[in-house]
Amino acid sequence: MKKISITIFALVWVLMSFNVVCGQEISIDSIDVEITTTENFLSIVETYSIDVDSSEILSFWVQDDPISLNILIDGVTTNYNTALPSSSNKYFCNISDLNVTTDTNIQVLYLLDEDTSEFEKILQYNTSFISISFDGAEIYKGSNFYFGNSLTVALQKLPQGETVTVESIPMWVYGVIVILIIFLLVSFLFRSKKQKTTKSKESVGGS
Repeated sequence: MKKISITIFALVWVLMSFNVVCGQEISIDSIDVEITTTENFLSIVETYSIDVDSSEILSFWVQDDPISLNILIDGVTTNYNTALPSSSNKYFCNISDLNVTTDTNIQVLYLLDEDTSEFEKILQYNTSFISISFDGAEIYKGSNFYFGNSLTVALQKLPQGETVTVESIPMWVYGVIVILIIFLLVSFLFRSKKQKTTKSKESVGGS
């Protein structure tokens, strides 16, 4: 049982450290996505409010093959690099000399094919809040997202006054569920072993 206890303790420590491992030095306070239909494309403007402790690189994930992608920091176009392979849809920009703070206006602008039916996003940082509007109507809002979470939102206008609202389940809930499952499994195995031992003793005594 001592080894089992050590294993459970190690698992708890790993789960509690998950945000430290994944959360990095950046978290997103909010992402506001505005999608507008133009004559031949969908125009996307993503506005970020970022909480930065210290970091040299900002990472963004953009779906498909965006046209005319620009990353603006306080209204100034910033150079960016793409990840290899390019199919990863990741874009990076160096902010080490830009003094980025929570008040810095960060925008990602691009165009998508007019036939695009869904907006997709894979989050690169823990994110407190996301809102998405389509041609002026809010179609989605959600809160409490984590690094690696993905979104897929249908680009269709909802009846006036309606919004898809999602609150992501906090990561600690998943951690508690995993720990409970492991605890129940260990308890079951321990009881089974104890019952077998008791039966063996009874057999020996009976003979």
